[in-house]
Amino acid sequence: MASGFRSFILPCLGMALAFFAFVLALAAGASAEEQPVLFGPAEAHYQRGAHFFRVDDVPAALGELDEAVVLAPNSPEVLRLYAEVLVRSGQPARAQEILHRLGELEPLGADFEYSIALASFRMGDWERARDRLRIMASRAPEPGSAYLYLGAAHQELGALDAAEGAFSQALGVNPSLLGAVAYRRGMIALARRLYPAAKAQFEIVEERLPGTPLALSATEYLTQIERIDPDPWEVFVRAGMGYDSNINLASSDDSFTSSGEQGWRALTTLGGAYAFGDDELGVQVGQTLYGHFYTADGQFDQQTSLTWAWGHMELNDALEVDLRYGFEYAWADWKSYRSSQNLEPGLTWKISPRWATRVSFRVEDRTYYFTPADPEFDRTGSVEYVGADAFYLLPAVLASPNAGASSWLRVGYRYRNEDSAGNQFLASGNQPIFTLALALPWQIQSIVDARVEWRDYAVPSLREPTVGPRRDTIAILRAGVERPLGENTSLEIAYRYTNRSSNVNYYDYQRHEISFLGTYRY
Repeated sequence: MASGFRSFILPCLGMALAFFAFVLALAAGASAEEQPVLFGPAEAHYQRGAHFFRVDDVPAALGELDEAVVLAPNSPEVLRLYAEVLVRSGQPARAQEILHRLGELEPLGADFEYSIALASFRMGDWERARDRLRIMASRAPEPGSAYLYLGAAHQELGALDAAEGAFSQALGVNPSLLGAVAYRRGMIALARRLYPAAKAQFEIVEERLPGTPLALSATEYLTQIERIDPDPWEVFVRAGMGYDSNINLASSDDSFTSSGEQGWRALTTLGGAYAFGDDELGVQVGQTLYGHFYTADGQFDQQTSLTWAWGHMELNDALEVDLRYGFEYAWADWKSYRSSQNLEPGLTWKISPRWATRVSFRVEDRTYYFTPADPEFDRTGSVEYVGADAFYLLPAVLASPNAGASSWLRVGYRYRNEDSAGNQFLASGNQPIFTLALALPWQIQSIVDARVEWRDYAVPSLREPTVGPRRDTIAILRAGVERPLGENTSLEIAYRYTNRSSNVNYYDYQRHEISFLGTYRY
């Protein structure tokens, strides 16, 4: 009986299995018409790539999947894994290309939309990352992280309020992201110069993420905040030495003949300031004493005392007015040389978190305490300046953590008019200005400032009256780097080049000045 049953059921079972296999084959054939399947060498490369990716050997996985994509360029399964490995390997641009190709083959789910957004973020395409994340962050596989990336994209674009909103959403979805959110909030507080708030956020990072790169970076920022957090008062002393290739008493506005001497000089500065008020309405007053002393010729030693004040008031979120005042008294070799006082009102318009402009007018009265042989060379009088500047805050992509450093660009213009007692200095001039500051690695702050003035005098020079009215071109290049050493001290190297050319040869000269300075602030 059992033998008969087996002889009956086994052929039937075989026929059923054959029929089921035939149905599967038809289904597979229909599917193959819609989506290519892996076969042959592509399958082997894909499986090896998936294995390497599971064990976190990204380079090996990428090598295998490179081959798989060549052999099966239209396989969604291969393209999905390939895009993920590309993102992990630091190739977001290539990952985006693959994801777009995948989108042409099949509708993308939320996880792959998130992958595209993440690739844009890692590529630094903040606008595209923001736009994608804003639409699909709530549907992302990890919505908390998606909102965190959305806030970071807003932050990189300067939309700090929007960034704060996204960070709050990230914490609402996933409270365990507090450490990462606190780091970003600390950066926002630094940008707003809210140093106590920044300090509180970075301390949260240290507590929640001990030993991580974010915590180490937060610790460095906390050290810098201790150095720059503006107390109401500050004192500093700066000392060093420098080289001068053309010793004279000229400043950026004065024009003196070349001495023909070169030499070293000692430099020293002592100053202090006190601030009242806050970022919306405040006043700061200060006093600075400066001196340099040449080893070669004491008649060119200079000493100056500068008393200054600066007040500002925010009219609204975009407009701020300020007023600056300065009184300077200068000695040459300890003999009274010149005094001046200036007043400069200004208006600043904050166009965006990165862009700002300032327009100003400055009037300066000068008195010189020496009597020239010819009264036409008496320079006592006044100078007026009209100025406009555009500032752009650059992303600190090169900087190591240094809260005191900044990266910004300025393009400016000055119109200058001088009215003096003697007619030899009656002049007007136009001056474009370019300044670039960069926060560099190793906590180095660098700055380069270049300006050229074309100054036209009202009358011919008595030195060479036959050449007609005097015309000067004054080019000045300044560059410097400064690095903090500890909490209160810093080292600085500065260079200044002056090239003054004139149709009156008597006033032609070039000058190189190099300074090595150390500063202590308290």
